[in-house]
Amino acid sequence: MHIRRAFAVLALASSPLAACGDAPSAGMARADAVKVAYSVEGMHCDGCAGAIVAEVQEVKGVRTVECTFASRQAVITLDDPSARPEAERAITRLGYRIAPAPAAAAAQEPDSR
Repeated sequence: MHIRRAFAVLALASSPLAACGDAPSAGMARADAVKVAYSVEGMHCDGCAGAIVAEVQEVKGVRTVECTFASRQAVITLDDPSARPEAERAITRLGYRIAPAPAAAAAQEPDSR
């Protein structure tokens, strides 16, 4: 009888539901996330913006990337601020030139996560 009880307790403790209160919700932002904005020179179309998004999303520590040809800006939200140089290199490796954009550009759309 004790073996069955021990097994039931072990099964419950290893259940994914057991850790629900420990992990942050997928929709909640980490307090240390940083949003940076860049003006991007050298884009010729929406495909260029898409290439930037695809490349920067691959950088570890990047949460989100928004880039449009119309704005000629890239806005990157970093979960790990130390990923910033690698995110910048991801854009420049594609042949684009970047410059820091005004802080207002990074704050235009609040991160609702």
